Amino acid sequence: MGLDIIDGWVVTAIDGVEAAGYSAIVVTLDTPMIACREFDLANTYYPFSFEEGLGNYLNDPAFCAKLQKPPKEDMRGAISLWAQNLEIPV
Repeated sequence: MGLDIIDGWVVTAIDGVEAAGYSAIVVTLDTPMIACREFDLANTYYPFSFEEGLGNYLNDPAFCAKLQKPPKEDMRGAISLWAQNLEIPV
C-alpha cells in the first residue's frame, strides 16, 4: 500500500483513539500480505473482493480522499486501490 494511504489512515486512527478518550495505543507488527490459505485459494475465495474486511479503509477519510469516487459509487475502484500493492487478485 502506498505510504501516503497508510500515513493518512494512521492519522485518522490516532484521532479516533484520542476522541474516544484512550491514553495509550498498542502497536503490533504483521505482514502486509493476507493469508492465502489453500482452501480459500482452491475455491477462489478472496473476501476483500466481496467487500468483506475493508471497513477500516472504506470508512477512512484519508483513504477515501485518494479515490476518484466514493466507495458506495465505485466499490471496485476502492478495492483496486486497496489491493494495488498487495498482489491480491480482485
